[in-house]
Amino acid sequence: MFARIVVLATAPLMFGVACQVADQHETASSAAQKVALDSRMEALKYSKFCTDSAAQFWNRHKWKDQHDLSQITSYTSHYSKKLNKCLVDVHGVLLMTSEDKVSESDHIYDALEDAVLGGRVILRKGGPEGEIEAMVSIQDGHDIRDEQKKAAFVPWFQSLMIE
Repeated sequence: MFARIVVLATAPLMFGVACQVADQHETASSAAQKVALDSRMEALKYSKFCTDSAAQFWNRHKWKDQHDLSQITSYTSHYSKKLNKCLVDVHGVLLMTSEDKVSESDHIYDALEDAVLGGRVILRKGGPEGEIEAMVSIQDGHDIRDEQKKAAFVPWFQSLMIE
């Protein structure tokens, strides 16, 4: 009989400890959810700020008023957490029908500083999907001529708008 009393006496104590642990877990889980929500709200604020900054950047330049059907220019914006900058990728396509060539350009700007971080101009023979005839890569205002630097430039440039 004594053994049964001991078991019964300890059972409520174990249950009480289990409840406290569950309560602590729920509190930690709620705190984690709040941090995740705060983090998403912060990201949305940066995204909205960047979208507005990109629109202002676009309106400061002559691209917004282009109405030439042989040249199409557009932009996309991205807030880079890694660089803590609002980036704008200005993409242009120029159809040179007399030469059956297409010039395609991408320049990534810091929207607030209005400075180009990098760019690339590709000249294609035979249309938009044609053979690349020439490519110029630009980083920090300088044309990259060294083949090793060009090879390193491509992944860096492509990562700017996704990191």
